[in-house]
Amino acid sequence: MADKEYTITLQVTCQHPPLGHGDFGLQDKNDRLLPPTSTSADACIFECAVRVKQIEKTGMPNFLGEFAHGTAEERFLYLSLRANNAYLKRIKVPLKSITWEQVMEAAGRENAKLACAVDSARTGTVKLLGAGWQVV
Repeated sequence: MADKEYTITLQVTCQHPPLGHGDFGLQDKNDRLLPPTSTSADACIFECAVRVKQIEKTGMPNFLGEFAHGTAEERFLYLSLRANNAYLKRIKVPLKSITWEQVMEAAGRENAKLACAVDSARTGTVKLLGAGWQVV
């Protein structure tokens, strides 16, 4: 099981996005910002595909790919606000609370996503809103 790799879609809804203050997006490992897939005055929705393998020792998911930052045990996504090549705000969206069961459910259902919501009022590692990561 630990050698099997799955690709799933992660969806992050960012409430109260800092629009109009620079470029706001989902940051990859090359510092490129992926724009939101949907934007309103109250929220932006970001989506990205990640690869996932199970960590043999712990049974937890290990998220891989261009948007997965951090160590295997402490992976996160970055939502970043940048202007004039300087970061004004970076929000870490933690992936640690996603279970292997959720990964398997998302991988096994057509068009399923693992989704969460955050509020951009804070920076650094943020608390997920509501029930956290959910398969939708």
